[in-house]
Amino acid sequence: MEGFRPTFSIGNSPFFFAVQKSRPDLLRQLNSAMKHNREINPNFNNQLRDKYFKKSIIRTTLTPDELHYLKNHPVIKIGYRNNSMPFCGRDSDSGELTGLLSDLLEQIEKTSKIRFEKSAFANNNEMIVALKEGKIDCAYPVMDDVWLSEQIGYTQTTNVTRERMILIYKGKYKGVDSYQRFGYTIGSPSQHVYAIEHNMGTERIGFATEEETIQAIRKGKIDFMVMNIVSWNYWTKVHHGCEGLSYVVLEDDVGYSLAVEKSNTSLYSIIEAAISKLDSSVIADSLNRHSQTKYDYSLRNFIRYNLVAFLMLIFFIFVIVIFMIIIHERNRAHKKMLTFKAEHDALTGVYNRSILQKIERKREYNICLAIIDIDDFKSINDQYGHEMGDSIIKKVAQHLTSIARTTDKVIRFGGDEFLVIFNGMDKSQSSILMAKFQKVQRALEDASKSTVESSISVGIAFSENGYTKELFDLADEVLYKSKSAGKHAITINDFVVKK
Repeated sequence: MEGFRPTFSIGNSPFFFAVQKSRPDLLRQLNSAMKHNREINPNFNNQLRDKYFKKSIIRTTLTPDELHYLKNHPVIKIGYRNNSMPFCGRDSDSGELTGLLSDLLEQIEKTSKIRFEKSAFANNNEMIVALKEGKIDCAYPVMDDVWLSEQIGYTQTTNVTRERMILIYKGKYKGVDSYQRFGYTIGSPSQHVYAIEHNMGTERIGFATEEETIQAIRKGKIDFMVMNIVSWNYWTKVHHGCEGLSYVVLEDDVGYSLAVEKSNTSLYSIIEAAISKLDSSVIADSLNRHSQTKYDYSLRNFIRYNLVAFLMLIFFIFVIVIFMIIIHERNRAHKKMLTFKAEHDALTGVYNRSILQKIERKREYNICLAIIDIDDFKSINDQYGHEMGDSIIKKVAQHLTSIARTTDKVIRFGGDEFLVIFNGMDKSQSSILMAKFQKVQRALEDASKSTVESSISVGIAFSENGYTKELFDLADEVLYKSKSAGKHAITINDFVVKK
């Protein structure tokens, strides 16, 4: 028709397969096959429509008015949602536009004189406000709904895509009418408008992002939400927060268009002409390709979507670590106890002679060795019995320990014989050593209920070369002198073992 051009397609008539009532099995198979087709390729019906019912009147050239508009506006400013993949979004690495819209704009720029400047927005509300204020010339995506576009105040183009809507829920499906608490993303009007138009839910709760809405279903804060199946397929592949959720396919599709300010008819017709040239197979391929984005398996995302499991894992690791520490401490204590038993005398608690190997290897310089022998110990045993003998041995060990410093060693060498090794003492301190052993002698002279009067003989020698056999022999030599002098004596060797 001369002087006229089509601008908008109002309404359409659905087509169905007809099946005989006697073949419900065939009906079920057809419905299942069609559902499977939609899940694999949501644009299958659109592709068939474009292939067999493509409008024959498609403009391939721009009108003088449209060319004049492009001359005055060489770059068209288009706004898009930065988190509406696979339709559009902002690449996390480059910050550039990605998704279906990126491919479509690239194709339009190749086949026409149109150039685009892209601006990202957090949600549809911000994007539409920018459109009405003239900060952008057009916006994508907006829901194909005439009432919504009239209320907000923009003109919508022909649909770029139409997608089947799904109801997302948790647990066992109860039927659409059984769900009351409906959740929607505040910046995505299509969810809210769809629920209102289909009278879904009695309580409607808005959330800032799709992610918060989905998590609200998982946590039981809401019963359900609606989303187009393409976006849901993207979410399940890209985000790790959809476990335990299911969906049912709803009856109606939702179209997604570009929005243009109402008075900008020239731009509207330019975009309409560009959309008419788009191949639906290219759109389907783009959606499928951008839905294959790999999930970011980072620790941050794992914690974010599996907080309970992560806390349980941390608790389990904590229990294991505590258990291992306890086992380690027990083993260490057991080993320490075995070492103690191996190095200490069971009767007195002082060191036994095995410690001498360590002392000899350590090679402490300037040491004093005292060999102590209990006088007439055999007679005590014979006269008073072994119990009294053991008491005397323990009493001697106790008093020897009392004169030793923390750096010194008291050793039961065997039977009634003891060694005391004084570290860091030389011959100039002989008087101090003499006083120490005289104190022990006085203590042993006092009888008690459990012991009788006893005494010791002591032989003392010095070394500047640590503990050696030569030192032992010198101390043993003067011990013999103490015994020969009538016992109850302390003798110091004048000779000092040199280095």
